[in-house]
Amino acid sequence: MVQIRVAGNIIREISAIPKGNLALIELIKNAYEAKANNVEIKLAKDYIIVQDDGTGMNNAGIEALLQISHSNKIFGEKIPGTNRYISGEKGLGFFSVFRFGRNVQIDTTRDNKKVSFELDLSKLEKQENISEYDVQTYSSTVDSNEHGTQIRISSLDYDFYDAFRENIQRGSSATKLCNSIDDEDFKVTIKIDDKNTGGEGRKPSNEFIKHRIAKAYLDERKNLIIQKYEGNNKEKNKQISLKLPDNELMNNSEFKLEIDLEFYRLKGLGIKYAPRIYRINNKLEPLIFINNVLFDATSDLYDIEINTKMKSAYVFRQQIGKIKIFLQDPRILKFNADRTKIVENKYLDDLKNILDFISKEAQIAIYDLTKGNETKNVKFKKNKLQEINVSSSDKNKDSSDLSKEIIKNKNNDFNVLPNKTSEIKNSNSKKKKEQNRKLIKINKIGSKQKYYSNYLEIPGYKGKTYEFENLYNVGHLISELKNLDIEKIHCYH
Repeated sequence: MVQIRVAGNIIREISAIPKGNLALIELIKNAYEAKANNVEIKLAKDYIIVQDDGTGMNNAGIEALLQISHSNKIFGEKIPGTNRYISGEKGLGFFSVFRFGRNVQIDTTRDNKKVSFELDLSKLEKQENISEYDVQTYSSTVDSNEHGTQIRISSLDYDFYDAFRENIQRGSSATKLCNSIDDEDFKVTIKIDDKNTGGEGRKPSNEFIKHRIAKAYLDERKNLIIQKYEGNNKEKNKQISLKLPDNELMNNSEFKLEIDLEFYRLKGLGIKYAPRIYRINNKLEPLIFINNVLFDATSDLYDIEINTKMKSAYVFRQQIGKIKIFLQDPRILKFNADRTKIVENKYLDDLKNILDFISKEAQIAIYDLTKGNETKNVKFKKNKLQEINVSSSDKNKDSSDLSKEIIKNKNNDFNVLPNKTSEIKNSNSKKKKEQNRKLIKINKIGSKQKYYSNYLEIPGYKGKTYEFENLYNVGHLISELKNLDIEKIHCYH
């Protein structure tokens, strides 16, 4: 007979979560499931403290906490007396504390009793069989009003921790941590050197909301509703209803989906005015919550760019909001150890199909609801940049000859675009160093001005015909120009 033994260095292996915010979310989840209403995270120079006001742990709770890869929790089960769902079941989340440091001090209070114990990774790693290691606990009696758990992490891995702190200070990570649980009765506070950070909410500013063009949500019958908006104003009779795909997941009573998406056309406002939590890699992205816990890989499930291979007018990538998934059966979706990925199965395929449908059809519906607005008060439909035959000798024409040719050519619509004037800036003495670089200026394309370094670079001068209205939409201007067969384009806003 032989015995399976587990060496102590397993702790380092299971704590190797790739991102610091994911490690902290594991501790935040534990507090949430312990019925806490408040969690405070202190990031000091030499230590981290995570303090909650939950129910705390008794001896049985501590033993369950320290049993590796075993949990008395059932994923998706409702926590008694709450509307909260359990989102952990692997028995690994607590050990994420060792991602930051080698020493962990725990103080937990429940039923008038405070229990303290310490874990030292240096000692744990030396164990040939960690199941034989005894953790010494210390108990004391406290006031009946006290409850909750404090975790203090020290002997930090400074290479990891300093990079994490810097990211928290300058990025959206702090805001995401503060909003990692979608529950109005649960609050996360982060302090860096005793200064609050990440307190920004998810509510957009009034200035940002002015650019809202639509909302998408599910009604009581689980139909996808796309409602046209103009800022804060919901437009009457401007709504499209779509039936979601019928698949096995949608018919599963243990699965529930909520959609609350907002679509914007920022028109040069810039995404910096959007709530920071939605800004990912210089673009906007809605959030996904699974059992009220933030899933930090939205793009794996929801594809904003799904329509890019179709008509560009069907793309409305400036989106914020949330997609909420509730699972009450652990067999529906399963996660990898650090919960950064969902394991492939038939239900995951169903979920992706549903979310792909929502992204694709909602954006097409918005096009149908808003088409015509982009060119309001501008009659572009009949205006085209017609073919102009340009010989090699044309490239040597000076600006005055070119100007005369443009004005002279009455047959092309270039010179009759509404509110458009064409002019060529003659090179002055300061610009002679640019070797008589010719600039053609097209004024008042919407509120923008575009410059081209040579008239051969204007769309239409390479023997093709283009609808000018497609170029007018500033939101898609650059993507449209990239599709043209033009060697070089210089655009200045």
